[in-house]
Amino acid sequence: MTTHAEAMLSRLPTLYADGDLVRGLVAVAALQLEIVDEEARIVQRAHWFDATVELAEAAALGALLDVEPEPWQELGEYRAWFHALRTARLEHGAVTGPALRTFTQLYAEAFESTNRIDALPSFETWGSEFARVGHSLVENPSRRRTTRLGGPGPIEPLHQEVANGGLDPAPLSVLFTGGEQSEVVPVLVNRTTGVALAFLGELRPGERLWIQAETDGAVSAQLGRTDVTDRLKGITRVVPGTPWEPADVSAPSAILLEPGPNDLWFLPVARFDAPGLDRALLALAGFDLTEGRWDESSFDHALFFLDPAAYLDLSWSERLPATVRVDLEAGTLRNAAGRLDDALEAHDQLVGSVGTGIGRLAAAGVAAEVRFRPLHDSQRQLDHLTFISGLAQHEIGTVGIDHLADSGALFGVTDFDESTYQ
Repeated sequence: MTTHAEAMLSRLPTLYADGDLVRGLVAVAALQLEIVDEEARIVQRAHWFDATVELAEAAALGALLDVEPEPWQELGEYRAWFHALRTARLEHGAVTGPALRTFTQLYAEAFESTNRIDALPSFETWGSEFARVGHSLVENPSRRRTTRLGGPGPIEPLHQEVANGGLDPAPLSVLFTGGEQSEVVPVLVNRTTGVALAFLGELRPGERLWIQAETDGAVSAQLGRTDVTDRLKGITRVVPGTPWEPADVSAPSAILLEPGPNDLWFLPVARFDAPGLDRALLALAGFDLTEGRWDESSFDHALFFLDPAAYLDLSWSERLPATVRVDLEAGTLRNAAGRLDDALEAHDQLVGSVGTGIGRLAAAGVAAEVRFRPLHDSQRQLDHLTFISGLAQHEIGTVGIDHLADSGALFGVTDFDESTYQ
């Protein structure tokens, strides 16, 4: 490369070019020109996004497209951030699925290269919401909801309200758990839709009745380890205060929670071949009928209070509105030897950065979430009740007694007037 001094000397006659005094004068002028050239290169480099060595200069260029660096980003990470957002917006329209996938791929790959980590597998294919491996982009993802009807304790008749926050009707799965006494013919009604499920049997203390709903509306019932689906009945038309007709009883199907609030009834119903006369309603209650409480219920629209005898847990899946979620397969993390702490910090920063970018690209009012799917394995099992030690059952009335009579006759244990000799 020819310097400024050499170029200037080459233009002089040989007699002058070989003189020391002339060479010294030329060197002074040449130095000033080289300083000007260096300043020009710095200005030129500041206008090339991928060449500048200053984050502030890159940020000034990125501001032209309204892409500013985030507080945690160094120059290399900001370059990856800018290129990924620019490509997603200009080539795919920002709010579209291809834009979100493109941003995720470009930014993640460049981020990994900058921080010298390998956290994510190839982005060649994108799976569905329920894919066990690979990455997935899910619009309106599903969320599993669970609630105990009536609060932390056992359930009282007659109604509670449950809200389905999803877009679609949701099949309802139910778990009945026996409390301190038996519950007979438990019935769960969705008053909003008029559909009910009834279990034609007895739920004893400690027993668990699972009513599992499938996505197609089919249901199955399991009491402990025994399949009792044949003892499950569906009622297609339930009107409060009006008994249902035999024609309304059908094969069981899942109770659907409509989007929004749903009024649910729980009530034990009398049946000729089931015990528990003191635990059942002999007629279908009206919606204005409640359990009797002082200053809360009307005299002619109240039942004598019954102690709650079963726990009732509900579970369903909601398809979330205005929500997009990116699941990234992140089961392994590779990094250079001796850089584990830096790699772990970069790993955590990656998922947060991708989440921020997806939030910038998503449409206004749309919630965005990014999750790392860890390496995991699960073996689901259910525990079952097999035996209850010291089980004692009492038939109790709703009125006329102020305590329970003792049963049996044991010296020093039961009173003489309240003993039954056996």
